[in-house]
Amino acid sequence: MSISTNRKQGGVGSVFAHTLTRWGSKRPRLEDVAPHSSRDADLLYRRMAALGLSVADVERVGRGIMQDLELTCTRCDVRNRCEGDFAAGAKLKAWKAYCPNTMSLDSLRRLKGRSLI
Repeated sequence: MSISTNRKQGGVGSVFAHTLTRWGSKRPRLEDVAPHSSRDADLLYRRMAALGLSVADVERVGRGIMQDLELTCTRCDVRNRCEGDFAAGAKLKAWKAYCPNTMSLDSLRRLKGRSLI
């Protein structure tokens, strides 16, 4: 099955196809597109909960968005800062200065606030 066929079906190929487009790579390595472990995106889920967003909210907007958010979170270079902010109970807006998912999460929150998701 080709990546484009699998993308139409919403399978794992959709993540690979998105990665191909995003990174311009002809052959992504599995370790470049998959989380390191099942807990790697925990910070994303905590941030989403703090913003009042659920996985279902994100998936209603479009296929592949949740995977993109997870991939971005698991590959983030400032995960320690995010963990520290959660541990210290930092104000909700502090994360916006460094989180690579800021624009996406803000957009999703605005959509939910307008009852569009």
